[in-house]
Amino acid sequence: RDYKVTGVQTCALPISSNATITQVGPVTQTLDPAFQETTVFSHTTQPQPNITQSLTTVLVSNTKVYNGSLQQGFLTGGSVTVNYTDHYLKENAPTDLLNPSVAPSLSVSFQHNLLRGFGVAVNARTITIAKRNLKTTDLNFKTQVISIVSAVLNSYYTLVAEYEDVKAKSNVAEVAQQLFADTKEEVRVGSVAPLELVTVESQVVTSQQNLVDSQTNLQQHEVQLKNLLSRTGAADPLLSTVRIIPVDTLAVSEKDDLPPVQDMVRQALANRSDLAAEKAGVESAEISALGTRNGILPTLQVIGGESQVGLAGTGHVVTSGNGRVQAPDPYFVGGIGTALGQIFRHNFPTERIGAFVQVAINNRQAQADYGIDQLQLRQTQLSTQKDFNQVQVDVMNYVV
Repeated sequence: RDYKVTGVQTCALPISSNATITQVGPVTQTLDPAFQETTVFSHTTQPQPNITQSLTTVLVSNTKVYNGSLQQGFLTGGSVTVNYTDHYLKENAPTDLLNPSVAPSLSVSFQHNLLRGFGVAVNARTITIAKRNLKTTDLNFKTQVISIVSAVLNSYYTLVAEYEDVKAKSNVAEVAQQLFADTKEEVRVGSVAPLELVTVESQVVTSQQNLVDSQTNLQQHEVQLKNLLSRTGAADPLLSTVRIIPVDTLAVSEKDDLPPVQDMVRQALANRSDLAAEKAGVESAEISALGTRNGILPTLQVIGGESQVGLAGTGHVVTSGNGRVQAPDPYFVGGIGTALGQIFRHNFPTERIGAFVQVAINNRQAQADYGIDQLQLRQTQLSTQKDFNQVQVDVMNYVV
């Protein structure tokens, strides 16, 4: 329910289509933390056209850039990114006050949705539905077990009834055969007309045919019960030759000791695993509908962040062309520890904050998805309510 498929049918037979699957509603942030690291080493050689300015005919540079980032998304609808960069530079430029130099930077940025894609209920809908699906799977398994047990019991007591039917048909056949012998003797002595013998003989044939039919039904139900009781069914050579002899008999109570119908209906609604699975399906559909409902809202995001930078290196005294001597600031002379100290002391901070707004005019696609999702939800609710109502009808019919 959280996805839609759009495509164009390419031919009639066989049916095939080019489909594109897209998620309906806001896309949840990636909840697993993602780490990314990039390292670049470079060596460049560049001829200098102005030796007066560069003081060298060829500029040779060696750089090492280390860049690492860690991103974490949240169910509330936002994410935080921590980024660290270290830039090392060594070159043959005689005008550099710091050479080699290191320039690390540490930044923290965030973005968060305030309308579309905001809230734990919206972003965690797929997780919530997945957890409910585990429960639904257990309910479906319970339903299958109940169905199998019910089928075995029904088949077993059907077999019991078939044994009773065979006994009854055997008695009828014996009585008919005895009646035929008595009638034949009466015809011989002349106490009854010969035509009566034809009627009795017809009864004998009918009773024998009924006995054969009953025995056939008994054998068929035996095969069916073997198939239910064994994993290999009647294909097992040992099982195929044995007979199933029931130890129970059909007993009809003198009076029906049944609880009130409403109590039985209430018990059925509480214990029917298939109805519980349908109810869980409706709840999952309602949770899924939160995504399409939230997708109608415009996009409003707040973004912000803070970064700290540092700079340090080996100091050099530089004499310019006019004889002016320049020395580096002692605060920047040092190594990576000096630059990191500047970062953690917040000597050179940069802060930023902003907002992003996007409003779709009419927003027909999101409204269409929402409308279709609501129709499907109503149909699911009505179908489930129909099954709940059918329970009362079934219980009353069983009572009758």
